[in-house]
Amino acid sequence: LSHEDGFVSLSERDQAGHSAVEMRRANQDAAADWA
Repeated sequence: LSHEDGFVSLSERDQAGHSAVEMRRANQDAAADWA
């Protein structure tokens, strides 16, 4: 279970990282539109 949890944590962490990048890009695009 500990190994499986580790893989899940890494997977979720990667997904969260990608989401953060996408959100950051979206915010930059929005800022450019508002500018």
